[in-house]
Amino acid sequence: MGYQEDNDKLFEFFLENSFFKNWRNTERAGLPYNYDGLELMINHKCNLSCKYCYMEKHHKKFFPKGSQDSTLLLKNTDLIIDWLYRKGMTPNIEIFAGDSLTDPTSRKVIHKIFDAALSGKRVVKDFQFPTNGGWLAFDKKREDVNLILEKAEFSGIRSYVSFSVDGKYMEVNRPWKSKKQRYDDGFYEKMFEFLATHPSSGVHPMVYSNNIEQSIENFEWWLEMHFKYGLDWTRMYYLEVRNPEWNAEQVREYAKFIDYLCRRTYELCDRDNDKWLWFLFKRHGFNTLAIPFGRTGRGMPCSIQSCIVLRLGDLMVVPCHRTAYKHMETAQMRVEDDKIIGFDAKNIELFFAIQAASDRVFPYCERCDINALCKGGCLGAQFETSGNLFLPIPSVCRLFFTKVAVMARFFVEVGVSSDVGKIVGKHRAGVLEKIGKHTTEELQWD
Repeated sequence: MGYQEDNDKLFEFFLENSFFKNWRNTERAGLPYNYDGLELMINHKCNLSCKYCYMEKHHKKFFPKGSQDSTLLLKNTDLIIDWLYRKGMTPNIEIFAGDSLTDPTSRKVIHKIFDAALSGKRVVKDFQFPTNGGWLAFDKKREDVNLILEKAEFSGIRSYVSFSVDGKYMEVNRPWKSKKQRYDDGFYEKMFEFLATHPSSGVHPMVYSNNIEQSIENFEWWLEMHFKYGLDWTRMYYLEVRNPEWNAEQVREYAKFIDYLCRRTYELCDRDNDKWLWFLFKRHGFNTLAIPFGRTGRGMPCSIQSCIVLRLGDLMVVPCHRTAYKHMETAQMRVEDDKIIGFDAKNIELFFAIQAASDRVFPYCERCDINALCKGGCLGAQFETSGNLFLPIPSVCRLFFTKVAVMARFFVEVGVSSDVGKIVGKHRAGVLEKIGKHTTEELQWD
């Protein structure tokens, strides 16, 4: 065998014994949950101009010319459905697009997958739709989304709509491209009415440097709206934007926000330590509070090690949607007679390096005091900043060190340090104890 054929076989061998093995096991019994996902990259077409959006800046590098053609995307969707069905595989599927429920092509892709399930060719276990909610303003689009969810229900596929909406006091970071569309009470009413009738769905607001001083007031607005519509407030899912823009003052404001989240949720848990630890570890602490203590079975904090990302337009496997550069492409699906029959390996060396990576041993991270508790950086953001996937961004390091310090101090103050230590293990407990007793001047505020 030649070098190319060896690499093709090596890549397929790994897939067969990791992702594909999991996708064939409908109960996921006895297998690592890491290898559950298939993410379909559709296009970058979006109705927002978010200040922190990497896709807005770099989409020409992530999508080759012609790879966002609607006809081609729908044809390749048929190929993927056929391939998964022939292989007996049902991954968890997520759509990545500018907005998966506003963009007409993305909705057609979704319809095809659910129509296949209704006809007896089920190729998905769970389905997730990230969305900015732009479709809420249009009757026909709302009807189409409801039809999609009805198809999911009839076919027995668990489906989740996750709103990427930052909240009333953070609208400045996510302006609409069209002046005809705006955030107003009507938009938020429609979103929360949808959430009230689809309780498995939720929101994932971003925490960004710009306007961070409004984050506490914004959180109180989120709480108020959850209470108003009878929603479970513990299901909010915060995500930090790990871009390099964070300056020292913004990090201080972020520290205030994390401190407030700890104290406010402690009050909501009746200042009961057991209840608050339940919120932190069982309800996952809005994600942002719990992530320093999680990541069981993964070396990276995101989904890059737990799903295969496929750019649907050219059937190209890429490391993730933020690292879909040409020189980082992993493998091309091989098609003959309108059937996917295998993979032609490309940069699988990078793929395996990422699959085996742990950010605790990255440059600078290896000797960092909080490497066992840090959320870690985004490989794509790190590449954009320094040209090195594995080199941390100093401002992001400062951000997450601050989070750990604030939380460690709170643990000491309310007397849960020993309980947390029993849950997170001896090493991480020692780090928390060390940092919790050391409150720097930087973490003081009025």
